[in-house]
Amino acid sequence: MMHLFGMTLPETMGDVATPEVAALAGRMAAAAATLERGAPAAVSADLRRDARRFLDARRRGDLRLPRGAAARACDEHARALLRLTVDAPALPVGALERLVA
Repeated sequence: MMHLFGMTLPETMGDVATPEVAALAGRMAAAAATLERGAPAAVSADLRRDARRFLDARRRGDLRLPRGAAARACDEHARALLRLTVDAPALPVGALERLVA
C-alpha cells in the first residue's frame, strides 16, 4: 500500500478505482491551492515528497490509474506541485514522525 496526500492506495494490484482517483485529484488540487496561498516549509516539503513519490510510482508502473480525465488531472497536479515547491527544503529523515507527534 502507498500513502499519498492522506490517502492509502494499492500498489501493482491493477487499476485504482475511479472514485479514488477522483478523490486523489481533488486532494492534489487542494494541495496546490494551499501552496499558492503560501504554506510553511514543512508542508511544502511534505507535498513535494508525495508528488515525487506519485510520479515515480506512475513511471515505474507501481501505481496504475484508469485512463480518463481524473488520471490526467492527477498527473498534471503532481507536476504542478513540483513546480510550486521547487524551492522547498528537503524533509530530513524522520521529520514526518516529528510533524505528527
